[in-house]
Amino acid sequence: MTRKALCTLFGRLVAKLETEYILVRFITYLIKLSRMKLLQQEVHTPEQKIRFARQLMKVQISQVGAKAQIGEVASSMGEHPDALGRLHQRYYGHSFLQYRNDVLLKYVIYAIKEHDKLLEAALEAGFAGLSELTKFVKTQTGKAPGYFK
Repeated sequence: MTRKALCTLFGRLVAKLETEYILVRFITYLIKLSRMKLLQQEVHTPEQKIRFARQLMKVQISQVGAKAQIGEVASSMGEHPDALGRLHQRYYGHSFLQYRNDVLLKYVIYAIKEHDKLLEAALEAGFAGLSELTKFVKTQTGKAPGYFK
């Protein structure tokens, strides 16, 4: 994950003029990943493992939004996505995908409130465009994204 983040960072620095914002955001992300790596050494029980996976998913969503994938979280932990899904179901009573979508929805609502235009919020939240954001929000809430303005 760290290597992928660094490659993304340097790819964006060339393409955009907002380098301070990009650097601060990526440095924050890399610090969070470093902390997560230290915390992972303390994960021994299945309950600790799924709590760690939830924390890692939050970190991923804060950085890449909708592009955060359960498979990537599982891979970084050396786990199979289905195993994490079963653990999550056992300890929390719903799927890891539902947890991911709940966290992503909170992030999306925050982005909608922070941006003047919904397209900007969609891009900030990691969606390809407004239609993808609208589909996600409607599926999760039954409401259009503009409702959360």
